[in-house]
Amino acid sequence: MNKTKQINIRLSQSEYEHIMQKAKGHGLTISRYLRDLAMNYPVICIVDQKAAIDMLKIAGDLGRLGGLFKHWLVGNEESKPNFSAKRTYKDIDEIVDEILDLQILLKEQAKKLMNDNKEDSI
Repeated sequence: MNKTKQINIRLSQSEYEHIMQKAKGHGLTISRYLRDLAMNYPVICIVDQKAAIDMLKIAGDLGRLGGLFKHWLVGNEESKPNFSAKRTYKDIDEIVDEILDLQILLKEQAKKLMNDNKEDSI
């Protein structure tokens, strides 16, 4: 879409600062923020979207880490009675389960953040 038209409006300093803070809080330019409001588009917080995407990436990394660790444990379980002087294979298996639980929690929180953002924009 070719955006060549411009609208100028007069604002008080406090109105300008208020609008600027609202736009900044959503991670948007003032122009984009006001255009979305005026066109009755949902004002979607770019910052929240980026945070949710980052959380999903971390959750994916945790899943891969947990899977690789579990694979390594299964392959090495028979060769050693204990993982180390401080940890048994059972301890490590529980840690892997905690990693996978954290992965699920991150996914849930990312989805909640994205859904909350959709509800706020309605």
